[in-house]
Amino acid sequence: MSTTKYPPALTLAEAVRVVSEMYAQHKSREISADLMPDIFRVKQSSSYFPAKIAALQKFGFAEKHINDQLYLTDRAMMIVDPVLIAETHGAKLEAAKEIDVLKELCAKYPNFQLPSADQLKQYLMKSFGIIRDTVEKWYDFVVESFRELAVDAPKSVASSKASGEHENWLQETRAKPEASRPLDRHFQNIQLPSGNIFEFSLPENVTIDDLNFAIGFFELRKKVQSKDAEPK
Repeated sequence: MSTTKYPPALTLAEAVRVVSEMYAQHKSREISADLMPDIFRVKQSSSYFPAKIAALQKFGFAEKHINDQLYLTDRAMMIVDPVLIAETHGAKLEAAKEIDVLKELCAKYPNFQLPSADQLKQYLMKSFGIIRDTVEKWYDFVVESFRELAVDAPKSVASSKASGEHENWLQETRAKPEASRPLDRHFQNIQLPSGNIFEFSLPENVTIDDLNFAIGFFELRKKVQSKDAEPK
């Protein structure tokens, strides 16, 4: 299998950041391309500017409408304003599969644990025809994209064999209607003992009831994972 010489101009992680900032800053699904340089972190005159727009389109996160308006797709909205917590990871995974290299690697490494750097680079060159001059760029693209996929991968839920537990978990974690959700979120990251990253945000007006609801969600998640760990 052969692929293009260079990877998309945005990794999956960068694309997720871009659509999140687009929605957070402008509070709209439709944003003028003229407002994108600061979010893309490149000048509009740069050759990277249209390449980054093309990358958003390739991931299925944005459509380009008349008058250079960028419209966030339903897939992007599952990331920036999900109805179900599980939607976020699902949307990222579907976006990754739009790129042939990521699609094949996701199938080969479904737990998102990549092999050594040398092995991965050899695989990229032999399986996709990537030349040695650009394999480093592809390697960085893959690693950063997989890191984003691993952040919120629902490992215990995906592996759950308990009847109905997955569906019950989704129902318990249904978010509030859009009108009641604050858009100004302050994201925080905590490195867990396993090495995974726990990302969360709390609005400034969080209530005790909100915190109790969140604690209840984690208690449910712990119960599901503990049951998965029991000897079969």
